Amino acid sequence: YGAPLKLSYLPNITHNIQRCYDWFESARRKLEYQGHYQYLYCTKSSHFAFVLNEVLKNNVYLETSSSYDLDIVERLWQKGTINPNDLVLCNGIKNPDYLRKIKNLHDAGFSNIIPRIDSARELEELAAVTVSQACLFRARARPGNGVRLTLRPPDKTGTDSHSAHFTLRP
Repeated sequence: YGAPLKLSYLPNITHNIQRCYDWFESARRKLEYQGHYQYLYCTKSSHFAFVLNEVLKNNVYLETSSSYDLDIVERLWQKGTINPNDLVLCNGIKNPDYLRKIKNLHDAGFSNIIPRIDSARELEELAAVTVSQACLFRARARPGNGVRLTLRPPDKTGTDSHSAHFTLRP
């Protein structure tokens, strides 16, 4: 009756992810680029477990856009599908619930959770929920791209082990 039908052909998911890796590798060699490419799957494109499980078979990390997506990340972690060292990029508007869940995952040991900060308000609110924690903030300005912020625990000397990044102490 006019309703859309969406089909997800799982082998196509893997094929397309591998094509992206191949395209980058080809361009990297051609341009003699020394950097690394990391594919991040945006969870809002499909929340279905069978799709996420297929995606995660391909050396892929996750990009979230809401607090609901972090519920999915937590569930994947509980099931052993991802681990706390995996990269999770938190995009989207950071409402209080989203910020709280970012903090909770960081406190649970997610060392590579990166909130993409879109405004000074988000930065202030994130600092407010993490100020009591023993963590450091790594932030770097990206022209036209806002500020990216990574929560990292201090190393044994009490300093940020990634000295190439600007560090704000809570």
